[in-house]
Amino acid sequence: MGVLLACDRLFKSNMVDNLLIKNLMSRLFKNSFLKENF
Repeated sequence: MGVLLACDRLFKSNMVDNLLIKNLMSRLFKNSFLKENF
């Protein structure tokens, strides 16, 4: 039970990290994309 809880917690924190990383990456991509085109 403790292991499942730890895995669940790890997965959730990883999901949040992934969302933050994706957000940052998309922002960086959009910024460089806009700079190159305009």
